[in-house]
Amino acid sequence: MAKGNAEAAYQLARFGLAEETPEALLKRRLSMLQTAAELGQMHATYELAMHHESGEGVDINLAEANRLLCKAADLGHPHAIWRLGVMHVYGTGGMPRNVGLGKSLIERAAAARSQGALRTLAGFYKSGEFGYRLDLGESRRLFDEAERENVIPI
Repeated sequence: MAKGNAEAAYQLARFGLAEETPEALLKRRLSMLQTAAELGQMHATYELAMHHESGEGVDINLAEANRLLCKAADLGHPHAIWRLGVMHVYGTGGMPRNVGLGKSLIERAAAARSQGALRTLAGFYKSGEFGYRLDLGESRRLFDEAERENVIPI
């Protein structure tokens, strides 16, 4: 059923089946996420990247995690965009340091309502880092915005 349908595969990865053991659920979940990611489902691609980064159910593979994170960002996943932005700002996770690109990605993710991106920008305004002016009012506004109901929580 989900073989050619990215959304169906992603939805099947999101819930357990009756009498399914935690191990069987994780195995099926990873299989469904892989299928959905291969078909271009952005949430599945991001979640699969997080599995490769953390080693949950798979061996840790940072190269694969970064590849999937970049793909999820290209597909428009706000948290993937935010995380890539942070990696570029600081030059971590195998990404080259490019503060301008990183800031642009974080701002794009914040506009897409990523809670992490909003909090990151708030921190930059609070500290005056990376070319952001020191502005405690803007910092507070962004922190407050990050806690609203219409954001994508971390």
